[in-house]
Amino acid sequence: MAERKSESRWWPVRFLCELWWGLRRRDLSMMAAAISFYGLLALIPFLLIGSAVLGFFAGSSRATEHAISEGIRRVLPQVTGAQIEAALDSFIQGRRVAGGLGLISLLWVASGAFEMVASALTDLCG
Repeated sequence: MAERKSESRWWPVRFLCELWWGLRRRDLSMMAAAISFYGLLALIPFLLIGSAVLGFFAGSSRATEHAISEGIRRVLPQVTGAQIEAALDSFIQGRRVAGGLGLISLLWVASGAFEMVASALTDLCG
């Protein structure tokens, strides 16, 4: 009876040891790092898509372009109007290319991330 009582007291330690060695044996920490890497890599396509969306909104009308440039001037008063106009024009002109590259790269990154998730779940569940 005393032996059974001491075994039940140490079950959390045994559980954590088995968990640690199971994770090490299956190399799940490396897979978690790979999934995190794909998550960070996904920021680039989202920035490209965001710049394309800004270009489409800014290029929809002159009033929208003027409202965006005035809003930026209020936030950043030291920036000159010519620099703002040049930046908005580059967003408007490159919106299709940025959107296309953003969508293609997002599909590539998402396929790699889902592949890593599937691999990790396969290793975890057997």
